[in-house]
Amino acid sequence: MITNEQPSPQAQKRVKIPDACAGMGVATADIFTVLRETGAALHLVDSAETEPRAETRAPTIPGLD
Repeated sequence: MITNEQPSPQAQKRVKIPDACAGMGVATADIFTVLRETGAALHLVDSAETEPRAETRAPTIPGLD
């Protein structure tokens, strides 16, 4: 599960995603870890462009396309 929430196992009002995942045995990571581990890159385009140029498109992440 990808989330930017930080675990807070002592919280009493709200269960956070990382805590719920830990209870179910599901791994969590933040988006920056996922980008780093997959080697993905963000290519921002000029607001006048509607599609990034073909030569600047990053490969898709397997399983998420």
